[in-house]
Amino acid sequence: MPTQALVARFHLLAWSYCDSPQPELPELPMLLRRRAAPVDRLALRAALDCLAQWPQAPAASLFASRHGEVQRSVEILDSLKQGESPSAMAFSLSVHNAAAGLLSLARHDKAPSSALSAGPDSLGLALFEAAALLKTAAGPVLVVAYDEALPSALKPFADDEDLPYGLALLLGTEGGSACTLNLGEGQAAASQIAQGKRLGLALRQGLSQADLSCGPRPWHWAQGA
Repeated sequence: MPTQALVARFHLLAWSYCDSPQPELPELPMLLRRRAAPVDRLALRAALDCLAQWPQAPAASLFASRHGEVQRSVEILDSLKQGESPSAMAFSLSVHNAAAGLLSLARHDKAPSSALSAGPDSLGLALFEAAALLKTAAGPVLVVAYDEALPSALKPFADDEDLPYGLALLLGTEGGSACTLNLGEGQAAASQIAQGKRLGLALRQGLSQADLSCGPRPWHWAQGA
């Protein structure tokens, strides 16, 4: 990660935050609903509610998750440990871009999408990538951050709160509310609350600023800046 201070600028067109562990997805066909794991449901619920607020479809989407499809992956490993072969569907949906693929299928959307994981900085770096995409994109960019509770086998290694959340942000170059994201210099105290959860709660509370620092670098979100 770069050591100098960096600033990303964009406009927040719409957002949605979901922290229900099992959100309903009535818009999706039954086949897709059956494929969606709990962590996918968080991402899809937030993304669909966010996109419903804006008439223009996104030109690209970014999905940011620290742990991704970890529940499904651990289940596959448990099956292999017991000498069983995982199902083809479970295997195909254990990839990190499963939620992005499900959203694309649900919306019949052929726009490019990518999925990234950058540890506790996943949302912050996704927002920087979105700001870069907006330089050339033909429309807004959707950013979805999401995670769920770690499986019991991995809980001893957890260093953040694992309450479920899904946050979707639709970003553009004009309209909405101007925002900045600062990656500062110096040291910041580590936080056990995920960046996406902190920003989602700040937006829900109507706050214009949020400290997204997760150590060792300070992150700061400002809306209306």
